[in-house]
Amino acid sequence: MADHLKVPANKVEGCVSQVWLSLEVKADGLIYWVADSDSQLTKGLAALLVQGLSGCRPEEVVALNPSFIELLGLKQSLTPSRNNGFFNMLRLMQRKAAMVIAANREGEVTEKRVEAKTANDISLSFPSSLLLLFYLKVPSSPPRSSLSHTSIEDAIRSRIISAFAPSRLSIRNDSAKHAGHAGVTNGSAASVSRETHFHVCLVSEKFNGLSLVQRHRLVMQALSAEFALGLHSLTLDTISLMEDCKGGNSPGAL
Repeated sequence: MADHLKVPANKVEGCVSQVWLSLEVKADGLIYWVADSDSQLTKGLAALLVQGLSGCRPEEVVALNPSFIELLGLKQSLTPSRNNGFFNMLRLMQRKAAMVIAANREGEVTEKRVEAKTANDISLSFPSSLLLLFYLKVPSSPPRSSLSHTSIEDAIRSRIISAFAPSRLSIRNDSAKHAGHAGVTNGSAASVSRETHFHVCLVSEKFNGLSLVQRHRLVMQALSAEFALGLHSLTLDTISLMEDCKGGNSPGAL
């Protein structure tokens, strides 16, 4: 990592050691990361994130569910301070990716290529409410007729529209049927508002040529943030545009 990139905007706060993270967005819109630290252990932890998140779209970085930290066994293997530092590295990467999304959407970047200096010089005092807006991908002023009165359902709708541009989309909240079931009353924001179980049916051209498992995986990845917020179960009918045009709908459920 070049010394000129070791600036306060790239420094990870809350780490035992000094660590810096910087990004570059290539012409194809994918993000590539570099990192450095004055600790070999921290440098190795940062390398895991650099390797895993380089070559991703900004939206994929922002939507990443931090639960993978436990799945990899890192939480059990690291001291609480190191574990917290690793989490802070991920959060900085997600904040920087969200800033790239925000800059593109606000017209501050007019070309596909975003020079590394552009992303790294953006102040981290970026308004938290606007950052959350892009994290959830919920339009700031959506048509009232298209919205429910529940935040998780609105976020699901917004993410699916953004990721799949469906020709048809219906979302049904089945949470009331599962009230009191194990895993539902876990104290999360979604469970408290009874937004835990949904049935989603969508028709999308992006499903053409994909197997049912591949379609479901794409939807689950797109909604990873909602699962982190407490979404418990999702039943899916994923229909390709070709199937829909032929009248041979091939619904499937998870």
